[in-house]
This record gives sequence, structure tokens and C-alpha cells, in this order.
Amino acid sequence: FDVVFAWMVVEHLADPLTTLAEVHRVLRSDGWFVFSVPNFASWERVFFGRYWHALETPRHLQHFHPRSIRRLLSESGFENVRILHHHSLNQAAGSLGLWLQENHWFPGLAKRLIDIPHRPSVMSTVAMAPAAKLAAWLKQSGRLTVVARKPTMGTSKSTGKGQ
Repeated sequence: FDVVFAWMVVEHLADPLTTLAEVHRVLRSDGWFVFSVPNFASWERVFFGRYWHALETPRHLQHFHPRSIRRLLSESGFENVRILHHHSLNQAAGSLGLWLQENHWFPGLAKRLIDIPHRPSVMSTVAMAPAAKLAAWLKQSGRLTVVARKPTMGTSKSTGKGQ
């Protein structure tokens, strides 16, 4: 394959290292692996704790932060790892909704907020855009997109340290 995509999949894997090794195997030399995961290192997770919408236990078996992603990809043979922070606060809205729901405050609002990560409206996206851009710029967004390359045959492995 030239490229493999896995949007919100890797956090559901019991053994991500084995799966990433298989992705590496099926990619052609110089192929790309692009995936997205929740960011366990985000301010959202720290602030909301057990109410963090992306925690999703027991469905999410793994939680990743940029350093653990780089290590996992390096162990799987990938290089040129780029980590992009989403310009979105949808998980934060969902987390606030979970907190409101558990505390029995504003049940209608809580339900709407919990639904935002799954069905964001244009209005909510626009309203949160400035703060979402700031969180991404500070490398604190709740979701990450990762781009990694399988090395060309015969080249040395080097992981990009850009972001």
C-alpha cells in the first residue's frame, strides 16, 4: 500500500505495537501511515480528569501522548513522524457535558454538549474556533493526527523531532 489511514482506531487496539508492525509490513518502501488519536497529554484530560470525553473506558484500551506515539512508531520502524494538533475543542465540550450530567445540572445542555464530539454543529465549531486555534498552537488540543513514513529501502532511520 502507498498509504494506510486509521482514524480513531489505534486507541482501541489491545496490542498496538503488533498492529503497527503489520501496517509497516504492508506499506511499500517510502509509504505513509496516517492516523488520529486522542491526546492524553492535553489540558482537557488534565482539567476534566475522569470526565474527559475521550477517555471512553473501557472502549479505549490505550491512551497516547506525543512522546509515547513517537516511541511506538520508532519501535515499529517508522520515521519522519509529524504530530499535528487538531483545531477543535469538541472533546472539551463533551467533557463539560459529562460533568454537568453527573452533577445533575442543566440536563438538556449536558446532552447537547455530550453530542458535540460526535455531531459538531457549524455554530459550535465557529464559537469555539479562536480557543481551539490557541490550544492547537500551544500543542494542547484533545486530538492528534500523526503522519509517519516507512523508510526507503537502504536509508538510515531518523525520527523527525519537529512537533
